[in-house]
Amino acid sequence: MECQVDKKEHLRHVLLFLYNGGLSAVTAAEKIQAVYGEEAISDRTARKWFSRFMEGNFDLSDSARSGRPSDFDEERLNALLHEDPRQSTRELAEKMAAVM
Repeated sequence: MECQVDKKEHLRHVLLFLYNGGLSAVTAAEKIQAVYGEEAISDRTARKWFSRFMEGNFDLSDSARSGRPSDFDEERLNALLHEDPRQSTRELAEKMAAVM
């Protein structure tokens, strides 16, 4: 059965647990990889989070990123689906593009 939690956030909690346990970032990454697989976390990512912890930053959420804000109109999509739930994704995309 698949775990229904955000994996990145879960791994950050595990990193914090291992940090509080006195492990090094590399050792923590190795322990996580042993359980979740080598692709779960890199040494570099573990070091980044350990560095944050050492600075006293224990916020486990993602940092805000710059970039173009989304201008997707979810309400419009829901209205289109309500009008005709049997529309194809192509039809929906065409109607959504006509609005933008």
